[in-house]
Amino acid sequence: MTKKRFFLITGSLFIVSVVLALALGNAKLDLVELWDVMTGQATPAQNFVLFELRMPRILACLLAGASLGLSGLLLQTLTQNPLADSGTLGINAGAGLLIAFALRYLPQGSYMSQVLPLFAVIGGLLVSGLIYHLAKKQQSTLDPIKFIITGVTLSAILSTSILPVVGHVEQAKLTYMLDWLSGKIMGDNWTSLSLVAPLLLILWGLIYYRSRIFDLLTLAEESSLALGLDLRKARRDLLILTSLLVSLTVIIAGNIVFIGLLAGHMSQLFVPAGHRVRIPATMLLGALILLVADTLTRTFLIGNTLPTGIVVSVIGAPYFLFLMKKAQR
Repeated sequence: MTKKRFFLITGSLFIVSVVLALALGNAKLDLVELWDVMTGQATPAQNFVLFELRMPRILACLLAGASLGLSGLLLQTLTQNPLADSGTLGINAGAGLLIAFALRYLPQGSYMSQVLPLFAVIGGLLVSGLIYHLAKKQQSTLDPIKFIITGVTLSAILSTSILPVVGHVEQAKLTYMLDWLSGKIMGDNWTSLSLVAPLLLILWGLIYYRSRIFDLLTLAEESSLALGLDLRKARRDLLILTSLLVSLTVIIAGNIVFIGLLAGHMSQLFVPAGHRVRIPATMLLGALILLVADTLTRTFLIGNTLPTGIVVSVIGAPYFLFLMKKAQR
C-alpha cells in the first residue's frame, strides 16, 4: 500500500469514526441534530450532551490513542521487537504504582488532579530507568531480549503491588484506582484535558523533530556508530520521551494496553517507511483504534460499565499471541 493511499483510507475512517462517536451513545444525535449544535440552533440539552459529555471524551480518546500508539512505535524501535508495548514493559504499572501511593498518603482535594500527573511521570521514569539499567550490556549497549523480559517481569510485580497499596483508603480513592487499573477513560473532562493536552502536544513535537535519529536506531549498531550516532544518548533520550508520553497518557486513559502493540506493528505493515512517515501513521491508527473501541463500549454496552481498556485487550491479546507465535517461527 502506498503512503498516499494509506493516509487517504485511514483518514476517511478516522473522520467517519469521529462523526459516529459524536452521534452515538446513550443519547443518540442524528446528523441534523449535530448540524444544529454546530450552527448554534440546538437545545440546551443537546449542547450539554455534545460539548460537556461527548467532545471531552472523544478528545481524551484521540490524545490517548495517538500517544499510546506512538509510545509503542518508539519502544519497538528501541528494542527492535514488535512485541514491545508500554503496558507489557511495565511503564504503565510504574506510573500506576506512584499514583496509588499518592492516593493513599495525600489528602483528597481539588489539587489532586494536578498532583497525580507528577507522580505518574516520576513512576514511569523510575521504572523505565530501572529496566534500562538492568538490560544494559558492556559498553552501555542494550540487550533487546533482556529489556523485554525485564520489563514484563517488573510489570507483573508492580501491577500486583498496586491494590495492596490502596487496600485501606476511602471508597472514592479505591474506586478511582480500580477504574484506572481496568482502563476506564479518566480524562473525559475539560479540566484534565487542559492540564495534560498541552504537555502531550509538546512531546509529540519533540519526538517528531528527532525522527531521523530514530531511523538510525533501526540500523545495526556498527552502522549507527559509523554514521556518528551516540547510541547511549539516543536510546536514553528515546526512553525518557516515551516514559513521559506514557505517564501523562495514563492519567487520562487509565491502564490501557496493546494500543502501542497494535498501532506500531500495523504501521510497519502498511507504511514501511522512515519514522517521519511512520510517526503520524502510527498516531492516526492508535487514535482510531481507541476511539472505535470506546464508541463500541458507549453504544452497545450501555449500563454494563465495561471499561474501554477491556475492549481493547479483547482485540489486542489475540494479536499479541499471533505476533509471539510468528516470532517463534
